[in-house]
Amino acid sequence: MDFTKTEWELITHRLLLKDAIIDVFEANVYNGLKEYDYDAETIEAKIVELEKQDGNDVDMNDTLTKLLIEDSCEGSTFFCDIEDAVYYGDITHGQKLAYYRARNSVEKKLGVEFGY
Repeated sequence: MDFTKTEWELITHRLLLKDAIIDVFEANVYNGLKEYDYDAETIEAKIVELEKQDGNDVDMNDTLTKLLIEDSCEGSTFFCDIEDAVYYGDITHGQKLAYYRARNSVEKKLGVEFGY
């Protein structure tokens, strides 16, 4: 699956928080919500691999890749302070709109919603 530069920026924003993602995977197993056959080292290695990609030709048939990208969307905090970023001049209103368009596109591609 291919992602645009902006879509990939939204996804990789969460990937920077490796420990948080590993904690989510471990908590899901501990609480009986999901079962994974991945240890922390395997998850971290896959995150590092994804961080090196540019969003083109992402192998969504790889189960761990798919799980990590879905978690990156569902657990995203990217949009929490986007209004403040516009207000303080960190990004323009046009950039904000581009991020929202990219979010909508990713949600349609993956069938998951971004965290807010």
